Amino acid sequence: MNNTTKTPHDDFFKLSLSNVRVARDFFRYYLPADMVEKLDLTKMRQCSTEFISRRGKKYIADILYAIPSSEQLYYVYVLCEHQSTVDYDMAYRLYNYSNLIIDRHLNQSKIKTGMQRPIVHPMVLYSGEKKWTAPLSMEQLWRDQDQQLYKSLLKEYQLIEIENIAEEDVRKQQLAGLFTYAYRCRNEKLLLSELRPFFYQYDRFISTAGDDDYLLDVLQYALGGFMPEQLEAIYGMISDQQLVAKEKVMNLVEHLKHTGWKLGMEQGMEQGMEQGMEQGMEQGIEQGMQIGAERTKAKVISKFAKSMLEKGIDRQTISEITGLSLTKLKHLEKE
Repeated sequence: MNNTTKTPHDDFFKLSLSNVRVARDFFRYYLPADMVEKLDLTKMRQCSTEFISRRGKKYIADILYAIPSSEQLYYVYVLCEHQSTVDYDMAYRLYNYSNLIIDRHLNQSKIKTGMQRPIVHPMVLYSGEKKWTAPLSMEQLWRDQDQQLYKSLLKEYQLIEIENIAEEDVRKQQLAGLFTYAYRCRNEKLLLSELRPFFYQYDRFISTAGDDDYLLDVLQYALGGFMPEQLEAIYGMISDQQLVAKEKVMNLVEHLKHTGWKLGMEQGMEQGMEQGMEQGMEQGIEQGMQIGAERTKAKVISKFAKSMLEKGIDRQTISEITGLSLTKLKHLEKE
C-alpha cells in the first residue's frame, strides 16, 4: 500500500475489504445474524462500484459484494462505505446507491422463475473521532415530513464505530480483529505499551499465514503515521515481546522503515536536476540536466535496494518497490 496517499483511511478500507477473506470474516461478524444464516458466504463475489445514472451522471461507491442466499433464490448486495468524517446526508447517499445497484442488477440479469429481487444492505464503517450524529435512515433524514411514506420503504443502515467496539469483541475476531486494531493504531495517539495488543493479534496470523501480502499492508497502514525514531522504539519493544513469529514481525517493521526511500529518492532526483543544470550550463548543452538527474536517481535507487537486501527483504518485494530487475538485484547482492 502506498503510504504517500492523501486518503490513507479510505485506501486501506478498500484494500482490506477487496480481500475476499477479510470481507467474508468481516461480514460473518457484523452482518445481522439472521441474515448470515440465510446467505452462502462461500459464493460471495465483489462487484464493480461504478454506476451511471439514467441521466448519465457517474457515481463511485467504496465496496460492493453480491452474496447469494443459501437456496439461491435471491442476492443480497452488501454495500460498504468508509467515513472518517460525519456526512449528514449519508442516508440519502446510500439510498441513491441502493437504487443504482438494484437498477443495474435488473438490467443485467433476467429474473428467473422463482427468483426474488435483490436486497441491498448498506453499512458504514466510521473511523472518525467525533460522535456520529447523522441520521441513520431516510425516515430520520426527512423526520419533519410524512414519515409513514418512508417507514414502508426504508430502514436504518448499519453503523460500526471503531471507537465503540469492545476490546473483548475485537480479540474474538480473526482477520476482522486485525483490521480493527490497525484502525485504532492509526487513529489514536497510542503509547508504545498500548500497541502490544495489536502485535499479539498480528502474531496470531503471521505465524501461520506465511508471506501474506495483506499482513504487510496491515502493518504499513497501522504504523504509517509513526516517525522513523518512533519505529525504532517499536522495533525495540517487539524484541522484548514473546511472539511466535517475532523475527518476521521485526523484519516487516524494518522493511516499513525503509519505505522512506521514496522521499530520499525524490530528494536525490532534485539534487540531480540541480547538478545536471549546472553541468549543462558549464558545457552549454541541455542534456546535462537529464544526465545528472538520471544518474542520481539510479544511485539512490541502488543504494536503497542494497540496504533492503542487507536487511533480508526478499528480492521480489524489492523489485516491486524499486522497479529494478531481479538480475540487477542479484548483481547488487554480490557487490
